[in-house]
Amino acid sequence: MKTLTDLLNLITREIELTQNKMVNFEFVVDTRYSWLTFERVMPEVGEDSEFTGDDKRETILSSVKFDTPEKIQQAYWTIYNEGRVQDENK
Repeated sequence: MKTLTDLLNLITREIELTQNKMVNFEFVVDTRYSWLTFERVMPEVGEDSEFTGDDKRETILSSVKFDTPEKIQQAYWTIYNEGRVQDENK
C-alpha cells in the first residue's frame, strides 16, 4: 500500500527525470486541501516544424483529492503509469 510519502517521492523523482527533456511534467500539490494536478507540457510546433513559443498542455490529473488511502493509490499509480519512472525501472 502506497503512502503519502511514496506519492511525494514519486512526484519528486518524476520532476528530476523531466529536467532537460522536451516533454515536461508539471505538478501542483496542495497539502492544505489534499489535491493535486498533473500535466504533460510540450512545446507547440508549427506547420514548418518551428517552435511557436507556446506550450501545449495535456492534463492527466486535475484537482484530484488524495485524502484517503484509496485516492493516494489511484494518484500514485496514474502518475507512475504516465510518467518516466516506469521506463527507468525497466
